Amino acid sequence: MRKKIILINALTTFFSLIILLITSGFLIYIRNLNNYENAAKNYLSLTCSIFNGTNVYQTYEAVKDTESNIRLTIIDLDGNVVFDSENSDVDEKHLDRPEVINLNTVVNRYSTTENKDMLYIADIDDGYYIRISLDMGDVNKLLYWFIIFGFSVTLIVETIVVSLSLYFTKKGLAPINKNLAKLGYLVKKDINDEEFSIDTLPSIIDELSQLIDNQIEKIKSQKDDMVSVLNLLNQGVIALDSKGDIFFINNEARKIFNVSENFYDSNYLYLIRDIELQKTIENSLKKHSTQLFNFEINKRTINICITTITENWLNGGLIISLNDITKEENLKQVKKDFFDNASHELKSPITSIIGYSQLVSSGIVNDNKEIIEYNKKIYKEASRMNSILYDMLNIAELEQGYPVKKEDVNLKKLVLEILDAYKTKIEAKNIHLDLQIDDVKINSDIRLIDEMLRNLIDNAIKYNKENGKITINLTGKLFLISDTGIGIKKENQSRIFERFFMEDKARSKENGGTGLGLAIVKHIIETLGYKIEVNSKVNVGTKFIIYFN
Repeated sequence: MRKKIILINALTTFFSLIILLITSGFLIYIRNLNNYENAAKNYLSLTCSIFNGTNVYQTYEAVKDTESNIRLTIIDLDGNVVFDSENSDVDEKHLDRPEVINLNTVVNRYSTTENKDMLYIADIDDGYYIRISLDMGDVNKLLYWFIIFGFSVTLIVETIVVSLSLYFTKKGLAPINKNLAKLGYLVKKDINDEEFSIDTLPSIIDELSQLIDNQIEKIKSQKDDMVSVLNLLNQGVIALDSKGDIFFINNEARKIFNVSENFYDSNYLYLIRDIELQKTIENSLKKHSTQLFNFEINKRTINICITTITENWLNGGLIISLNDITKEENLKQVKKDFFDNASHELKSPITSIIGYSQLVSSGIVNDNKEIIEYNKKIYKEASRMNSILYDMLNIAELEQGYPVKKEDVNLKKLVLEILDAYKTKIEAKNIHLDLQIDDVKINSDIRLIDEMLRNLIDNAIKYNKENGKITINLTGKLFLISDTGIGIKKENQSRIFERFFMEDKARSKENGGTGLGLAIVKHIIETLGYKIEVNSKVNVGTKFIIYFN
């Protein structure tokens, strides 16, 4: 058995080295031949650039200075040799030479004149054939010595291989012992080389096999833990292999696509039915490209990131992450609508102010009473515009995450102060107040509470009837305010907290309404964590209840 192994190793090494030697020699020969051919072309080009039809010797001397072993032959168009640097008595025709027939082509042939292999190349210049010859002796000599040297090295290497084979075969199971020791290290089993023998090897392999199985089970358990973690993410994750088969899909991804199966080892086409999304994934698999885009899936806006994996077990596959950004996109649309409405609402008072100002400044209106009236209208429109801007800033501040500053707030005192501030408006409509206010203190942001109560009380006054009534109840749990005003239609009650919503725009603008008051109330309620309830009947009145807890 030992001799057979040595013989196989020796023959394998020997033939491998012989093949390597032949291949290397051939490549070296071709490489040097190419170099000589390029040199011949360069010398021909140099000769043609110097030769002018008469300066034969000067041309030869110039070329010889570059390469001493070069042979130059000048041939007239009839094939007669005019000049030959190596043989001055050439009288035979040269038109049948391969290099003359195939101009600018390097020809490798045996020279009867020089009695050796030569490289030839020729061209026509100034009415003569210019031929350059180079000796191939150096190339052949190099190949000869390379073969001698290579064969010697082959014998030396073969001797070394045989010696090493004898040495390692004496070691017997040493390589196997080392590999098993490494395997034992991987499974945390300390095994010494002395433990191995032909008899003990099967039992050791069985023991290592069992340890490997245990390690595999541990890896599977870790994988299950990883899957559990990925399933807890709010982000959908899908892993595809290079063929487009699903390797993993977490719970959030299944929710997004509204499926219950895991689709493991199934092609992604079974999960994703949208043609455009299929094309995008197919393109990423083919071109190994990473893509980021938004896509509509089941009426939800999903931000999809497709990442190409170029390493480990998923090489050539994809990781597809899916983030539900429906709320963010809706918020963007709400903001856009808000500013569109704001620009529209501000346009009206600005136009009125400019119009009235132009009438007064241009002298079209010169009656003092009319001027005073227009000034009042300008003031009214400016006040309305100021209210709109103030409310817009409040909403913007609340949406940006207003930092709540809590302190003890005396609600009874605050309500009475607000009512006192609106005393003139209340008396102008002859509104009766029915107050049932407990002495209540809460821990909250006084600015937000003041803004919320002020908007609700202001609305109760604005939209109340003449000789109407406002009822306010305040306890430690709630704040209730009701009026006997115009009320809100049932179909519009769900919209009253929208920005710039006004059921009767003409009346609201007449009363100085901006359409933002209840929107501000809603934001404050959400910021403070309260709840609000609305009840209203047309021409009967409206009731708002705020629950503090």
